[in-house]
Amino acid sequence: MSGPLPDSFVEKIGPDPTVYAVIFGLDLYLNYAKLAQAFGYLQDPNCKFFATNIDSTYPTHGKLLPGAGSCSAPMSYMLGGKTPLSFGKPSQAMMDSIEGKFKLDRGRTCMVGDRLNTDIKFGIDGKLGGTLAVLTGVCKENEVLESEEGPDVYLDSLCDLLGRCA
Repeated sequence: MSGPLPDSFVEKIGPDPTVYAVIFGLDLYLNYAKLAQAFGYLQDPNCKFFATNIDSTYPTHGKLLPGAGSCSAPMSYMLGGKTPLSFGKPSQAMMDSIEGKFKLDRGRTCMVGDRLNTDIKFGIDGKLGGTLAVLTGVCKENEVLESEEGPDVYLDSLCDLLGRCA
């Protein structure tokens, strides 16, 4: 869409009292129309702003691509810096749900992940028994070494635990 917006499009944008929440996730087809509609709904102070997770990127096929957090970031900017309530790591609501469903003993649990700001933070904030970062995804060794709140342990790969890598 370029040039002036059609009146028919603009008329549909705005608060809608029947919409309780806007939930952002990984959207491979995110576009202006979707952002405009979501922004309109969020003009209602009763409409909630949620995100499935806040991962800025995700690793796939040996590359990093934009993650779900990159989809919600434009909305955060439009809302003056308001961040969504996230259901994914490092949400402690998620930790509480896992603990309740699986009768998790936090002190005997180690969080393993490849991202400091979600996976490892999830384990630290959740007061788990330990955290282990693996360098096979997003996190790099220099980030682990320079982080103020890093993992208890880090490995190049999970196969290092087994002592054998292919």
